[in-house]
Amino acid sequence: MSEWINIITDSTIEGSGGSLEFTRKAGREIQSLIRRKDFSENEGRRILQYLRSQSEMIPFGSYLKRYLSLRFGIKYNHREQDDAQYREFLKTAFSRTHTPRSFHRSSTSLGVLINGWLRAASVSRETVFLLGFALEMPVEDVSMFLTKAICDQDFNLSDPEETIFWYCFRNRRPAMFALEMIEVYQNTDVHGNDGLQPPQDGARLRIPGDLDSFPLPDGPTIRRRSNLLGRDMNERELIEYLSQLKQQRQSNRYSRTAYSTFVSLLDRAKYEIGEMNAEEDLYVFGKEQERKNVREAEVEKVLYSGVPVDDKGNLMNISFSSLGKGFAKHRLSRQRMSRLLAGKAAVTRYDLLTLLFLNSVLRDDESPIPRYRRFVKNADAMLAHCYMGRLNISNLYEAFLLVCLLTEDPLYAFSEVWEQSYE
Repeated sequence: MSEWINIITDSTIEGSGGSLEFTRKAGREIQSLIRRKDFSENEGRRILQYLRSQSEMIPFGSYLKRYLSLRFGIKYNHREQDDAQYREFLKTAFSRTHTPRSFHRSSTSLGVLINGWLRAASVSRETVFLLGFALEMPVEDVSMFLTKAICDQDFNLSDPEETIFWYCFRNRRPAMFALEMIEVYQNTDVHGNDGLQPPQDGARLRIPGDLDSFPLPDGPTIRRRSNLLGRDMNERELIEYLSQLKQQRQSNRYSRTAYSTFVSLLDRAKYEIGEMNAEEDLYVFGKEQERKNVREAEVEKVLYSGVPVDDKGNLMNISFSSLGKGFAKHRLSRQRMSRLLAGKAAVTRYDLLTLLFLNSVLRDDESPIPRYRRFVKNADAMLAHCYMGRLNISNLYEAFLLVCLLTEDPLYAFSEVWEQSYE
């Protein structure tokens, strides 16, 4: 069983002097959990105890301090409460690189902002970009902070400002250059067509029961990223590309690639659930019935079959669950699914990973290790397709899914942990 720990070996920060050890620490803890003699007899209880013993996520401040320690040699002590050395270093970095404290108007002093960042559980994307400029990060490190430290999407190359930031980090340009380019964008005329060709090979997943691999939907963001990331771009080409974005005047601020992937995975799960329930649905008291489409409520029921419901049939409020603090935003209820389908909320990595997990275990007859390996490979492909980085075992919810995959009945373990969290 110990071989699984070596599957995820990527460093928390690649190319910056070594691993932050968050990944390996999480791996060692989960390996200890799996190796317990009574794990197979008490899977749900042991997994829940493990989840309760952990923090909801690694705080952003910890990522930032460890980054400063590895890259700049500042002595790191996670037990030390005094952040003075980090504060002074960051203040000097902002001053030396002429990085503003905000890209928009802000009355908060830089000192107060830095204090908050060093102690924050999470921060905004803008904060990541500001720190990137102040610390003169390479583009790979900024991507790491976006996808791992705040568990968000990588650079959105359909967004003009983020495209400018990406260009600056890639070409080691300062924040003041980025502000100048934003002003150029705001004053530029629109012209030209997108003209970007789709990539030759899209991401594909192999789900249990597939005869052929399952293709993930393509979209304009995928084409742009494939085109931009594969070549060097000068300032003139950047301005032309920004002009194309301005011409399109996109109104939806959420990722269409993530949305399309969510819809595809949800449709697939509904189909599989419908196939599983075919006999029960078609015959009631021996009389053939009209086949009904599977709805979001049935997907919810399969995922959270043990969770108590209120008098309206809704899942009991997550505040009553001992997992509520850490997993409040990760429960894929039917209300959540409906909001996502209506475009009223952004699809997150947790939404996608939950559906991928469901699809991976609905028609699964694999043993734990092959199942685990398939899921890791699919998850990495899916997250990269949606520019969300890779699977992150140091993230508690993602570790939860992986541990469930190592049980004999992953879906039962998943539901049982949620059920017992309400006891």
